[in-house]
Amino acid sequence: MPIIIAFLIMTSQTVTPSVLYRPHPGPQTWFHQATVDVLAYGGARGGAKSQALIFEACRFMGADGYKALIARRTYPQLSELIERAHRYYPKLGYKWEGQHKQYRSPEGGLIKFVSFQFPPDVENIVGHEYQFIGIDQVEQFTQDMVEVIETCARSSMAGVPARIRYTSNPGSVGHAWFKERFVDKCRPVPYGKPLYIPKYDITYQPVLPGKIFTDKNGLTNLYIPARVFDNPSLMLNDPKYVQRLLALRPKLRAAHLFGDYDTFVGQFFDMWNRDLHVVRPFEIPADAIVNWFGGYDWGYSAPSCYLQCAVMPNDDIFITREYYEAGKGIPHQAERIKKIEEGRKPKLRIADPQIWGRFVNPNLDRPDKEYPTDDTIQNLFQINDLVFAKANNNRINGWNALRELLEHRGNGRAYPRLRYFENCENCIRTIPYQTFDSTDVEDMDTNGEDHATDVSRYLAMAIFSPKAKNKEDQPDWVKHLPGANKKGRMNFA
Repeated sequence: MPIIIAFLIMTSQTVTPSVLYRPHPGPQTWFHQATVDVLAYGGARGGAKSQALIFEACRFMGADGYKALIARRTYPQLSELIERAHRYYPKLGYKWEGQHKQYRSPEGGLIKFVSFQFPPDVENIVGHEYQFIGIDQVEQFTQDMVEVIETCARSSMAGVPARIRYTSNPGSVGHAWFKERFVDKCRPVPYGKPLYIPKYDITYQPVLPGKIFTDKNGLTNLYIPARVFDNPSLMLNDPKYVQRLLALRPKLRAAHLFGDYDTFVGQFFDMWNRDLHVVRPFEIPADAIVNWFGGYDWGYSAPSCYLQCAVMPNDDIFITREYYEAGKGIPHQAERIKKIEEGRKPKLRIADPQIWGRFVNPNLDRPDKEYPTDDTIQNLFQINDLVFAKANNNRINGWNALRELLEHRGNGRAYPRLRYFENCENCIRTIPYQTFDSTDVEDMDTNGEDHATDVSRYLAMAIFSPKAKNKEDQPDWVKHLPGANKKGRMNFA
């Protein structure tokens, strides 16, 4: 059996019964021809990306010891790829080993199918070696998960390079990092004139991949855009597929039909507009009548986040500074927060209620030499001269309050009440790309990088505190608010 099956199939000049797969001209062929270390094949639905992935994994199956990994986020999603492999792999002589969910070639090559539903699941393959890693619909993975999986891409086999291949559509929890890592750095370039398709009454611009780029680790990367029009098999066998995509709402249509990563399906804050929500920093005089707030979300492996918030006399709200860092202990974090607050001491600091729990990691900045190991995180902050009140952690009400502050459509204002200084880079980077939870349509997906968004929610709930009939009915956190009236609203006179 030939070592490079996909290449031989791809370059066959005549169709014979033995040819199981012939890539379509354009993106699918470019995908197989590319020799870069990391390749992302993304864009519209129906571009035949998954088909290309399962055949590219076969490239070195004729080499004894070759190992390939094909992954999806959940097993039901993975099962579709397995069923597709069942249609082709046995005809190549591969045998299915169902207990381990893998195919083995007569020469000893291996293709393993794996799902990683929860972030810790990726730890199960740490230390493994795979010459090929292919993740289908990588936008469903967090960036942290993908980076762990990528550590397994290596090759100790002569003549067999380690390669990583991704497929993607716009949207989901990984939209932001995928766009930033691949699409923005390798923007497709227009090729020829726009094409008009009378059958669908649409015009689209053919494109070529951008230039190969080398990342900070010295790996070569390429992004190949996919369009449904690149898949003549689908267009021939299901000519109404494009019509169904055309019937979608504008954002869905842009994402699914044209593969537009500048908009995406499931955007949690669909009112976000950088031109309106981000402003250049300006000096707020120390003696100005401004109510300062601070909001905090605890993290160690994941970043901690502290946001400084200014509520102006006209009710405009600005997030002015941020602290955003992972891997630092409480003494370090406290010093950074106090530095941000110099000359702008908040009337109230609020924090994620989880910091009132036990301090489970006594080794952060060696606090065990100063503090008892069974203390709480908020007590350790208090020892470092920072006092927090518990934030209201009602997620649904919190999202509604935050949306009200971010909304600018039909509110009678030229801009939203809540805006972010452009130096708050992590807020601006992460908030627009939050997505809906897959099981709770009112909630946000917690698998994304949501730290700055959570703090914004805490602050929104502090500013738009719930109404109460009397002071006794108010939750404890409302009673701490400076200037809170009996209805739970803030007075900023």
